[in-house]
Amino acid sequence: MDLILGMAFRCMAEPRHIYVPLFDPSRDADEMLFVNFTTLRDRWVDDVCILDEKDYAELKHRTTVAYSRANIYKKSVFCAAVANNHFVRLDDLPGETLKKIISGALASNELPERKKGILPKSF
Repeated sequence: MDLILGMAFRCMAEPRHIYVPLFDPSRDADEMLFVNFTTLRDRWVDDVCILDEKDYAELKHRTTVAYSRANIYKKSVFCAAVANNHFVRLDDLPGETLKKIISGALASNELPERKKGILPKSF
């Protein structure tokens, strides 16, 4: 499977969060930044990118992108997890929502510079 910027996946393990792989498609690298959506709580540290059903139809309530929980993974390892049904592909993110997520990542105080370096340089 070829990963394309804007793809979204649901983890089949509880709590079944939605995950988005972020990477710079102009680089030939096997690493990606893996961010997930989670319910927005009053005291949640990640509040730079808040989304709802107008941003992405799979969302049912106010949601935030958990940049503080973002991890770096190898694309090849993630693709194997998809092939083994640990993640299922959802509809792609609308372009504006993807831009909002990447802009939030660049602005987030919760995302270290090393992880920001994986993000696309233009979007």
